[in-house]
Amino acid sequence: HKCSRFERKHYFYPDLPLGYQITQQRWPLASGGIVTFMPHFNSQVQPKKGNKKKRRRGGKPQEKTQDSGDESNDNRVEFEPQPIQLRIERIQLEQDTGKTTTQNIASDNGRTITKSYIDYNRAGCALI
Repeated sequence: HKCSRFERKHYFYPDLPLGYQITQQRWPLASGGIVTFMPHFNSQVQPKKGNKKKRRRGGKPQEKTQDSGDESNDNRVEFEPQPIQLRIERIQLEQDTGKTTTQNIASDNGRTITKSYIDYNRAGCALI
C-alpha cells in the first residue's frame, strides 16, 4: 500500500499495561498476497508399520520399490514435495499484549477458586 498509518486503540484490559495498543489494523502495510514455499520433510522419520499409505500436507505419497527382499522396509512411503501456498489477508504491525492464563483450583470447602496470571514479558513488543 502507498499509505500506512498507526492508530491508538484505547481500552482497558489487564494484560495491556499502557491502556492502549498501537496498531495498523485499518491501514495495513500490505494485503491480498500469497506466500509460496516448499515443505521440508525429515528423512529420518519413518511411517508406522501398516498397510495404509501415509499422506503429509504438501506431499503426494508414492510407494517405495525395493528389489531387496527386506520385509521390514516394505511399508515405507516416499513423498514428493509439492509447493504450498498461504493466502495473506493483511500484514500489519502492532504492539503485542501480555499473556493471560487462568487456573481453576479446588478449595478445601468444595468451591472452585479461579486465579489469573499475567505474563508481561512480551507486552509492548512489535508483532507482525
